[in-house]
Amino acid sequence: MSLPADAEVLDLNNRLFFRLLQVANVMHNAATRLVEPLNLTSQQWSVLGSLARFADQGGASVNDLSAHLRMSRQNLSKILQRLELSGLTERVPDPADLRHRRVVMTDKGRVLWKSLQKIAGPFHENALRGFTVLERLHFLELITRFEKDLRSE
Repeated sequence: MSLPADAEVLDLNNRLFFRLLQVANVMHNAATRLVEPLNLTSQQWSVLGSLARFADQGGASVNDLSAHLRMSRQNLSKILQRLELSGLTERVPDPADLRHRRVVMTDKGRVLWKSLQKIAGPFHENALRGFTVLERLHFLELITRFEKDLRSE
């Protein structure tokens, strides 16, 4: 098997990046349609999901959330403001250092998160129905490696 010419590799690279952008947009739009009836955006959903992961640690700092979500602090702050105004999250003093605050879900946020989990499972399963569990694991490995390479640029 011969290797493709440089022009073919460049075209392949361009197509891969373009397809990733397309899929990200489709995923964002589908997630938005799913959570709109709950008066949420897909970004708010992702923040609540991250907070659920940090729940056993007493919430998360804005820096931790920003790093976990790969989102700028500026964008995250806007999302957090909307979540706080909706009564879904709040900032509480960090017991380890009272000068700092941690973001946590409120009782209302936790109730909503439980509702989201009921619709997220079928949504994820439907989106991944064409992949075996092994393919999903391999896909996760590939995109993790891809992200690592992008971050090292």
